[in-house]
Amino acid sequence: MKFLPVFIIVLMLLVTTAWADQDSLYINQIGNDNSATITQTGGSTASISQTGNHNTTAISQSGEANLLVESQSGSGEYINAVQTGSGNYAALTQFGTNNSATLTQAGNFNSASIYQNGNNNSDSVTQTGNNNISNDTQNGNNDVITKSQTGNNLTSTVIQNGNNQHISISQH
Repeated sequence: MKFLPVFIIVLMLLVTTAWADQDSLYINQIGNDNSATITQTGGSTASISQTGNHNTTAISQSGEANLLVESQSGSGEYINAVQTGSGNYAALTQFGTNNSATLTQAGNFNSASIYQNGNNNSDSVTQTGNNNISNDTQNGNNDVITKSQTGNNLTSTVIQNGNNQHISISQH
């Protein structure tokens, strides 16, 4: 009987470890010729919603407790996101036609939000380090954001309202 409490504790640890390593994926596609390619290892979660035609998503998550929520509504939308590390969060939203979003998170507890409403917008965000925050909004057409955050505890917010705006940010 002395071994029963130890056995229960070991069993609970094994179950907790197995649960932590489980990946979760939700995909909802409405329309024609939508594509979603997802690779997950380590215990992350992704939610993908595609409404419209010819939308493309490529997601790679490696590490524990990464969360990515994505919504595409329109035609010809493109998202490519890579999360490596633990506790990273990304919210990617696209409305319109031919918008492109590229996100790379390498580190821990980074947060990124990309919101695109319009046509032919491009946003590329790279976060390398820990506890970085990036929030981007594009309302218009032909807007471009290129952002690099290298280091820890960096914050950047970009709002583009209008057409043909270009911005490049590098934070160290």
